[in-house]
Amino acid sequence: MSSMDNRPLHVENILREGSYSSNSRLTPEELRQTLRLIDEIPIIDIIDIGPGKGLEQTIIEPGFPTEKYFDIVSNSVKNSGLSVMVHPDKIGNEEFNILQKFSGSIDQLRVAVDTNINHRTTKEFIRNCTTLETTVCLNLRKSHTVSPITFAKTVDSIINAGVDVVYIVDSAGCMSPTNVRQYVDHLQEKVDIQIGFHGHDNLGMAVQNALVAFDSGAEYIDSCLQSVGRSAGNTQTEAFFSQLYGPYKEDMWESLHQVEAVIHEVYPDNRGRHVEDIIFGMAGLSSSRSAQLKREAENQNKSYFKVLLEYAECRYNNEEIPNQLVVAFEDYSINRD
Repeated sequence: MSSMDNRPLHVENILREGSYSSNSRLTPEELRQTLRLIDEIPIIDIIDIGPGKGLEQTIIEPGFPTEKYFDIVSNSVKNSGLSVMVHPDKIGNEEFNILQKFSGSIDQLRVAVDTNINHRTTKEFIRNCTTLETTVCLNLRKSHTVSPITFAKTVDSIINAGVDVVYIVDSAGCMSPTNVRQYVDHLQEKVDIQIGFHGHDNLGMAVQNALVAFDSGAEYIDSCLQSVGRSAGNTQTEAFFSQLYGPYKEDMWESLHQVEAVIHEVYPDNRGRHVEDIIFGMAGLSSSRSAQLKREAENQNKSYFKVLLEYAECRYNNEEIPNQLVVAFEDYSINRD
C-alpha cells in the first residue's frame, strides 16, 4: 500500500496515551529510557510527549507536562520530532510560558477540543499559538459526533486562525473504514489542508481505519506501540507497520522488538500483539514451529528473530524458502497464482 518514498508521517503516541493507563507513572529514568528506545526506531517521525501524568504523580486526569518533563524529553530525543497536546481550557500563563521556553524543541502543537462546541475561543487560542512558530494541529475530538459534511464545515470555519494540520479523531473507536474515508473525502473537497488521523480500537478496526485514512489522503497517522492507550487502546504501531512495510527493514523490526520489553515493564496492562507474533503472521507460520526455528537459527549462528524475519521475507517475495529450512518447515508453501 505504501513504498518507503510514499508513506505517512508516523506520530508515536505511547507517552501521551500511556498516561491514561493505571500503571503508567514514569520515573525520570523510565522516561529517558523509553524515549531513547522510541527515538531509535526508524520511520517514527514524531513522538507525542503529552500531556501526561507528569513525573511520579498519581492524579487520574493527565495534566500539562512540567518544565522538568520538557527538559528531560528535549535532551533525550535526537532523531524524532516532538509533539505536545494542549487543551485551551486547561492552559494558563504559566503553561504557555513553558511552551515558549521550549518552542525550539516542539515541532508540532496539537490543540485538542471537542468537535461539537462553539469554537470562538478555539480560534483565539490558535492565533496565540501561531506566535510559537511551530506546526499547529487542530485535533477535533469525538469527530464522529457530527456528520462528515458538518465536520468539514467546522474545520473550514476554524483553519484561517492559523491551523496547519487537521486531525480526524475517532475518540470512541466507533468508526468504520467507510466512515473514515467519508470524513477524509469531505475535508479534501471543502478545504486545502494537511490531514491526520487518530484512532482507538474499541471495535478492532483501528489499524484498518488508519490504512484507509492514509489511502484516502491523510498524511499524519497516530499510533501507539503495543496499542497502549485509553479504553481499548489505539492503532497499534507494530501491526500498522506490518501492513505498510511487511517484514522488510530489519533494523526497524529489531528496534520494535527491543523496545517491547521495556513497554511491558512500564505499561504492564498493555494489550497489543507481540512483535514476534506479528512476524509469525507475516511469515504464514504457526508459532508452534518456534522450537524448530530456534534450533535452525543456532545451526546458522544467527539470531532466532533474524531467521524468522528472513522466513517472512521469503513469503512476501514469493520465493522458495532457503534449503536449510526446508526440512524444518516442510509445510511451507507459497502462492504461485
